[in-house]
Amino acid sequence: MLALGLPMAGAQTRTVPRVVPKPAVAEPRTQPSAALPVPIGSGFTLRGLTLQGQVFGLSLLRGRVVLIHYWATDCAVCLDKMADLRRRAEAWQGQRFSVVYVQMDKQLASAQSYWQMVGMTQRGGSPATVLWRRDAAYRDSLPLSRPTTLPFSVLLNPEGRVVTSVEGRIPPQIWAQVAEQLR
Repeated sequence: MLALGLPMAGAQTRTVPRVVPKPAVAEPRTQPSAALPVPIGSGFTLRGLTLQGQVFGLSLLRGRVVLIHYWATDCAVCLDKMADLRRRAEAWQGQRFSVVYVQMDKQLASAQSYWQMVGMTQRGGSPATVLWRRDAAYRDSLPLSRPTTLPFSVLLNPEGRVVTSVEGRIPPQIWAQVAEQLR
């Protein structure tokens, strides 16, 4: 019998390699940045076809506070925070607040699969407004090379002007700004 941690007589001992922890990966920026491609106070263009095939333009949401959320199903941070984002949007249902999800997935099928799964498990409410950025009809105010970090969100006031934008997780300050815009 082998005693815990002690080798049997005549058995060879083995050296266990030392594990050196990797340095922590820097958290994505969550503060609004002047270097981002969306100037505060500017108008924002967003139009295209939804995943349901309906024509969409920001003018349909004039008078509402709008959060435009760029994300992809292969982004771990994005997936981790989607349930929270959907819950917050649901909590403001019936108020002048809307979230528009912009899928950055390379394959349309990835976006469709995700939203089909969410639709099967989501409580009531109307379907989410989801646009696929690679669709031929899609247009927005960002250069094609942006955003470079996902998730990326842009908050618009009821007049359609940019209040702020954020790379990475959506910090509590953004939700406070949503509440302020809804007053």
